[in-house]
Amino acid sequence: MFAIIFCMPFGFGAQASSTASTCDMCESMLAFIADKCFGMGNCTEEEMVSIMETAALSLPAVLRAQAEIFIQQYGIALAQLYNLGQGESACEVLGLCSSGGGEDPCPDCTDCSSTSWAAIRPGYESRVSASCNCGVCEKNTLYRCAADYYGYSETVGAVCKACPKLGSVAGKSNAGSTLITDCFVPSGTTGSETAGNFIYTANCYYSN
Repeated sequence: MFAIIFCMPFGFGAQASSTASTCDMCESMLAFIADKCFGMGNCTEEEMVSIMETAALSLPAVLRAQAEIFIQQYGIALAQLYNLGQGESACEVLGLCSSGGGEDPCPDCTDCSSTSWAAIRPGYESRVSASCNCGVCEKNTLYRCAADYYGYSETVGAVCKACPKLGSVAGKSNAGSTLITDCFVPSGTTGSETAGNFIYTANCYYSN
């Protein structure tokens, strides 16, 4: 692990407070990699992704969000091409720039938005994750167990079970919980036994 300090400005000029084309973003990320790695093979792919992520943090909010999406979609591929000696042409190879540079040849997508988690049946939730890949909207449906359930639910056919009760008190869990030990009796729950009344002062998690 090494420290990265950025002192040079991000290469968007007057666009710094608005948005940048994917080509501009790609070329600027390559410039930061080249400035820190000094040629192919001097940085690992993980280090180059870290360089891009650090660069993104220095941007205004709109560009930062755009940079984060760019890194998620193209960061590893860009790093791989750089270490293969294709740094100068990497943006063209990825189809993000034309051979003349400075323009984005990829069209935008329409109706390509991710959705929020929503119930599909008791105990189950799903959402659609969408990303635009050069004019093509790629969508993937994700599944998870709802709050107060636990289990493996990457597909709609997987099993989500309700958290066990403590007497008449229903067990709780956060959405996406996978283990029974993620279930708990919430803080503030009261009860009684032969010795007297009691109250849970913290969440009490299930243990095997």
